Amino acid sequence: MNKRRRPARRAGPPTRILLLAAAASLFACAALLLPFAARAWQQTPTPAAPETKIVVETQRAGGYELRPVSLFLDRWPTVRFDFNILNEAKMPFEHLKASDIKVMLDDRPVKVDEDALRVTGREPSHAVVLIDGSLSMVRSRNVGVNKLQAAKDALLSFNNSLGADDTLSVYAFDAGFYTVSTRTKDKSLLADRIENFEPREDRGPDDKPYNQTTDLYGAVGEALGKARNEQVRNLIVLSDGMQDTPDARAALKSPSAFETYKGREEQAIYDEAKKAGVRIFTIAVGDKNSRPQHPSNLEYVDADTLANMTDEGAGGYHQDIELPKLRQAAQSSTASYQNLLEESLETSFERIRQSFSYGYSLDVRLDDFQRDGRGHMLSMFFPAGSDTFPAVKYPLFWRQGAALPETGKPQVFSAVFLDTPKATVMPVNLGAIYSLGLGLLGMFGLAPLLYLRVQRAKEAQAQERAVARAVITVQENSPYVGKRCPNDQSQPIRVGDTVVVCPRCQRAHHLECWLYVKSRCMVRYCHGELPIPEAVIRRHGIKYT
Repeated sequence: MNKRRRPARRAGPPTRILLLAAAASLFACAALLLPFAARAWQQTPTPAAPETKIVVETQRAGGYELRPVSLFLDRWPTVRFDFNILNEAKMPFEHLKASDIKVMLDDRPVKVDEDALRVTGREPSHAVVLIDGSLSMVRSRNVGVNKLQAAKDALLSFNNSLGADDTLSVYAFDAGFYTVSTRTKDKSLLADRIENFEPREDRGPDDKPYNQTTDLYGAVGEALGKARNEQVRNLIVLSDGMQDTPDARAALKSPSAFETYKGREEQAIYDEAKKAGVRIFTIAVGDKNSRPQHPSNLEYVDADTLANMTDEGAGGYHQDIELPKLRQAAQSSTASYQNLLEESLETSFERIRQSFSYGYSLDVRLDDFQRDGRGHMLSMFFPAGSDTFPAVKYPLFWRQGAALPETGKPQVFSAVFLDTPKATVMPVNLGAIYSLGLGLLGMFGLAPLLYLRVQRAKEAQAQERAVARAVITVQENSPYVGKRCPNDQSQPIRVGDTVVVCPRCQRAHHLECWLYVKSRCMVRYCHGELPIPEAVIRRHGIKYT
């Protein structure tokens, strides 16, 4: 008996046809979604959480840093933002326009005129330095460190780091205020005046030496007047002590009276600095945890008073150099103690120098600011695609009867700075979609290569400039003559020596020493480094492998 055959199954399409069909479907879906994806690409990234500094990026290069902004109110109702935008190589970003910036007072936009933004990066910097000239600067009870000599050495390095057209004036104080060097850009003259500066030996009307007492408040007030008259915005104050005048000693008998006295004097200086448009940087050298006594404690420094003179809103700040910590690190070595103090002061001055060099100034008017006794917020924004995100916010408060508003500590945020124009992608037909998609794929393939080439070229140029500034042959009038290399202190640096000046702390090293420690700074607590190209090494006749 014959069995009935089951009908044969119909053969399906080959696997490759299915794969091609799937690929075609995916490509068609991608083409349909391309306009939406193009619009999505233009959306602004979500801003990062607030940080202690502002990181600004561009779509093309990335890695830009917006330095904390200074806000000046001395020309009220015009306020001035000073700020810098630097790339990873610490080179300035110079393509900002006024239309790229948005300013808000609370929730109200503030008009930003096209000519309100000024590029100041190539303008000279100016500073006034006020240094303590009391006798305590050359005495120390325990190890015998010479604070004045360390301060002079650090100030010489600071002077050497200034640009050709930057100016500096130096004043000193004890019971009175006097001039070390008037404002000049002559670096040789400044170096000579600084090197020869010593506490004066004059006596006052009571036949008491001036250098045995200090009028800190009076001297800072005088220095602010000098800065204001010379239209200088930066005042650096270095002291190792406290207010030590007859009225201060009388107030010191009562802790509450002394605090009231100090608070009144500090507020007067703070207000005068704001009125003059001057930022105060203060450096306290000593032991802020010891107790003030009479006669004055040679170790005690009134760091709180110096800190209270500064205005963070205007970009000023305070730095402590704590002698007990340096003394402990020196392990009872007078030479090490002196070197550590000098290095700390040099680092402090270098940080200050970097802080008062700005690339941009933006002026805006706040004519409608209300003196209502309430807190307000002044904000500066940078663009991110079609939106903007805050870069910095300044609390403002106007006390009844005050001449100007008070500024609180600025709030800084992470921000994304997109340097590309807005684009609209609206393909009109399927062929245009395919062409655009293939073009974009090609661009995406080439973009990383082009980006890397541009970045490498920029980094190479920045490296060449840094090396050209750092590697020098010492001349007769150089402040490095007689200084000692941190790695080889057997003999001082001489005229004709080739040295590398650390880009971070400005200490000079013999070129051979710099190479020996693999192109790193040998100063304790400094992390400066700068690779030296082989061509430069050969040019200076150094055989090093």
